[in-house]
Amino acid sequence: MPKRATPKIREVHKLVTAHDYTDFKWIKPKDIVVAEWVRMKCRFGCGEYGRIAACPPNVPSVEECRRFFDSYATGVLFHFAKKVPKPEERHAWTRGVTRALLKLEREVFLAGYYKVFLLPMDSCSL
Repeated sequence: MPKRATPKIREVHKLVTAHDYTDFKWIKPKDIVVAEWVRMKCRFGCGEYGRIAACPPNVPSVEECRRFFDSYATGVLFHFAKKVPKPEERHAWTRGVTRALLKLEREVFLAGYYKVFLLPMDSCSL
């Protein structure tokens, strides 16, 4: 928890830890690097470019992402480490993690934090 945690951060921290998440970090969303090079790597480096709803060009522009992140004072970045026997099994695992995080997102919302927004770690098929 940040050294100068506000009561709001402490409340959300309690909700996060109540879900048994222990490997996470509080961040300032304004520090997230948003740049055009990310989209270019997708455009010229991925055979799935344009086919997945959660990937460019089907996502907000760089400018929209910057405005989005700038509208938040605090964020939580979760770390998950998992080795799956076969690469194609990754999607089933991430789908389960996303479902669990969506439950947490709902609880945070119902606690009065209406701007809560989950950015999933994988293409979302929920």
